[in-house]
Amino acid sequence: WATGCRAKRQSGQTMQEDFESASEYIRKASLKVSDKDQLKLYALFKQATVGPCNTSKPSMFDFTGSAKWSAWKALGDGMSSEAARADYLAEVDRLSPGWRQGEGASSLSPLGWRASASTFVWLISTLYASVAWPHLTRETARLSSHRVPPPNAV
Repeated sequence: WATGCRAKRQSGQTMQEDFESASEYIRKASLKVSDKDQLKLYALFKQATVGPCNTSKPSMFDFTGSAKWSAWKALGDGMSSEAARADYLAEVDRLSPGWRQGEGASSLSPLGWRASASTFVWLISTLYASVAWPHLTRETARLSSHRVPPPNAV
């Protein structure tokens, strides 16, 4: 597998340089990818940069942290950093085939892949809170946004 990855590599770049370019591209590109793909990229990135999962499992109430931890832990102790970098590059190639030549921009989302339904709900409820109760500070509205009554209850 790693041989195929080397064949796609730009002339003169090492796998580490490719990995750094790919991780920078993913960080800036705002690709629309599934949660499963995001977790896979996260786990491979952590395995490549830190090594096997070396942290305790987050609280069960930290859903995002638990999902990230589980994805990273699932890679196990047997995957080397170099294998993780190679797999990360393969995933980026799969998700955005033209990223190495700068052609991946056509598949980019203007909102970005980090924008989610929960972000949208939080934004709408915060905006509603600031209109319904203008005396609240922005921070208070953000913290209490889950308790905002529906429009017909006011």
